[in-house]
Amino acid sequence: MSAEESSLLRHLQKSISETTEENITFTKEIASLLSKLHLEVKMLPSDVKEGLEKLSLILNAEKLFEFDETALHVIRERKIIEEKRRQQEEKRMSVIYDKLLRNCMRLQTKLDHLQDAVDSLQNTIDTTEKNKDTLYCNKVFLSTKLKEYQQAVEKLETDLSDMQVDELYPEKILNKYKLYLESTSKLTDVNQSLAQYSDLPPNLLQAKLLLENKRKEYKNLNQLFLEKTQ
Repeated sequence: MSAEESSLLRHLQKSISETTEENITFTKEIASLLSKLHLEVKMLPSDVKEGLEKLSLILNAEKLFEFDETALHVIRERKIIEEKRRQQEEKRMSVIYDKLLRNCMRLQTKLDHLQDAVDSLQNTIDTTEKNKDTLYCNKVFLSTKLKEYQQAVEKLETDLSDMQVDELYPEKILNKYKLYLESTSKLTDVNQSLAQYSDLPPNLLQAKLLLENKRKEYKNLNQLFLEKTQ
């Protein structure tokens, strides 16, 4: 037998013992009451016996040693007052509960709105993180283009300063000037595009790869330019 079963058995035996003692006391009280009335239990009708049993239970519950109508009336009135107090207390607690419930519902609504705001902010952060790589690539590309155009402009400016106007044909000068204006315009456009990426750090590896490609393109462009101006 487990410890829990032993404990339950002890409680059961104790309850049986207490009930037996109460029955013995109850029987003695009934016998004493009938003796005072000069009556025997066997002579009483069943409904009278039942009434006496209830009376004895009431006296026992209220801890009265004999029938006292005044005491029973006082006890009854006290129970009525206690019941009214209990009902009033239940009503008061019900009002408090309803108020707390409404407050909880309002707080839950606020929490739901706050959670929606948090979810929206998290979505914005996630979207920003996804676009971060694209922004870096755009900055690297535009930075490379800017450097290429700056170098092209510097070279053209050097070429113009080194030109011997008396020894060149007017057409060659005009072509070089047109190329200079075109490069200057592209440089301005790239500067404007780069303004939106001013806060982003450069990705040196990507920039190096793009720069190498653009150098090749510029070499071809420069060769073509020299061929057209000769």
